[in-house]
Amino acid sequence: MADTHPHQVSLSNGFSSLLSILMRRWLPVCGTFASVLIAATVYLMLTPRLYETSARLKLDDNKVSISDLGRDLARLPESTPGGSNPIATQAELIKSQRVLKRAATKVSAETGENIETISAIGGSLRVKIVPATNILEVSGRGKDPKLTAMFLNAVMTSMVEE
Repeated sequence: MADTHPHQVSLSNGFSSLLSILMRRWLPVCGTFASVLIAATVYLMLTPRLYETSARLKLDDNKVSISDLGRDLARLPESTPGGSNPIATQAELIKSQRVLKRAATKVSAETGENIETISAIGGSLRVKIVPATNILEVSGRGKDPKLTAMFLNAVMTSMVEE
């Protein structure tokens, strides 16, 4: 007795059945494709553009900090659970209100831009420690690429001054 399956379809028969289904349903297929294409175009036109910029800051191996305040904070007692991480301390200092306000004030004075607009970029600021290095990667997003880059540069300058 031969082992045959009545529902088994050959490869060429599968393509021809798919083609016949598409021929019968061409209107819904074209309508769905067109509506997805139109929705994607409208979304892209209405969504505001955001620009991202980033900078890297290398911490000196000898000092393990870029500021005196950072060096003082990095010197925690040996009894601290988990020990102190000077690079993580610097990452937190970059996101501090003092550094961000100083940078926003500096950019506002140079450009005449509203300080709240500049401070909004500070809300998107991210600081990442590059693994196995003494490098911090700082990035931020904003609607104006030049203003975003100026703010990030001002943050880096303020951090070094701090």
